[in-house]
Amino acid sequence: MNDLKRAGYGLTSTLLTPQYMVLSSIGFLIVLTVISISQEFSLFQTILTDSVIAFEDRAALFTYMYPFVTDTNPFIYDILLVAVSMLVGLNISLVTRLYQNSAISRDGSVVSAVGTGLAAVSVGCVTCGAAALAGILSAVGGASIVLLLPYDGLEFLVISVCLLFIATYANSLAVVSKNACSLNTEN
Repeated sequence: MNDLKRAGYGLTSTLLTPQYMVLSSIGFLIVLTVISISQEFSLFQTILTDSVIAFEDRAALFTYMYPFVTDTNPFIYDILLVAVSMLVGLNISLVTRLYQNSAISRDGSVVSAVGTGLAAVSVGCVTCGAAALAGILSAVGGASIVLLLPYDGLEFLVISVCLLFIATYANSLAVVSKNACSLNTEN
């Protein structure tokens, strides 16, 4: 429980600093926008290129791409998209604070990189996430396992949220500790 309190303190102290709060919010909005555009790219292309659509209508169509505005995706999918975007934004501000405080080296945030990479692959397109897993599993002879996924690749989104949560927890602990990584004993 002590580590949980320390992680909460690290996250809170980071987000109470205005520059990190703004950075986290901007990261959240950018990630959510990129994910939304990748999900509805044909609509985004129409908004940009169709000269018949008025500006007000373009703005309204653009908002329809975001989660919870329309019911094109299942509710759980929208929740997970917002969670991934929020956790990526938090990790951006935490890692930036750690870099600025020289608490970690550039190689010290492997968990953040893995979580962010998995989130980018799986959220951008559920089929792309399944295809990536098929490519990885085919190297070891397990490509047919992807066909057995019951939720059409939503599992990757859940895994990415879990990895990003672990990364946020580890980075929050690193903010309040002197060493960012307990494995790094030489400075």
